[in-house]
Amino acid sequence: MMQEAFEASGYDDWLVLEGLDEGDLDAIARIGNITLLPGHRKRILIAARLLGAGRTCTDEVRGGETEGFWRVKDFVKRQE
Repeated sequence: MMQEAFEASGYDDWLVLEGLDEGDLDAIARIGNITLLPGHRKRILIAARLLGAGRTCTDEVRGGETEGFWRVKDFVKRQE
């Protein structure tokens, strides 16, 4: 459900997620008709900030991929 909300809102790769903010999360929740719990919102925003700093693109977060763009589903699955 959360993955579909992100993808329906156009947040479908890691490059887009790097600049994620509260307004984006509000839009994702509205478009996807989901509730993002405060703790999940915080985790998502922390991960987005770390992505922007190049610090969370580890094999664990990326699901083992080492090249190309990483899909939001790999991150979202970890939050559900």
